[in-house]
Amino acid sequence: MKVNQNGELIWTQEIGQSGNNMGNAAIETNDAYIIVGALNQNSSFIKLNKSSGEVLDFESHDIGGADAFEDIILYQDGFLAVGYNFAQDDQNTFFTEGQASMSILDADGALINTISLNKPMAQAYRITEMDDEYIISGLSEDAEDFALLKVDASLNIIWQNTYGGADSDHNFGMDIDNEGSIFLTGHTLSNTQNWDTYTMKINPSGQKIWEVKIGNPRGFDPNFI
Repeated sequence: MKVNQNGELIWTQEIGQSGNNMGNAAIETNDAYIIVGALNQNSSFIKLNKSSGEVLDFESHDIGGADAFEDIILYQDGFLAVGYNFAQDDQNTFFTEGQASMSILDADGALINTISLNKPMAQAYRITEMDDEYIISGLSEDAEDFALLKVDASLNIIWQNTYGGADSDHNFGMDIDNEGSIFLTGHTLSNTQNWDTYTMKINPSGQKIWEVKIGNPRGFDPNFI
């Protein structure tokens, strides 16, 4: 859906009538909105008219088993999307027990190539550009830690790291400030009674600067939060 600056509805568009359908990320280009996610367990690329929400283009890609795009950015003359394939738990919206992947798309959303990120990362959630390089964040194997990697303009890995404690740490969000510091956020069971928010700051070389855990602000029994 699209709303104006006051939160008033401008238009809605429903895409996909059956199966497992997800809209995971949206970006704006000069002439359209690009939506990525999954339709019936295949990675999807949808281009919408800005004024009306009309579908201008639609591409669905089977990149292996049950798969989905989680995020997308502009890349060269097309796009770069990250997500997962070969999901074992394809109904799970936190961790699908699949394999992380990165896909190169042309300007119309057609698939050019898919690159496996499965060694350093089990599920990719976010990607952003920084000084002609790309930062990708997500979950490590078995969703035990936050996972982060940097690739160059040719998509070769420069460095890769994981961060977290002794129990499960799930990373869903990422942002970068003007100095190139990377902020990761999600939730954790490490040294907590139940899931707490977990946020950390990483320097441009991949070293952790600080972390903070915050949870249960209203004081309820944490066994039920």
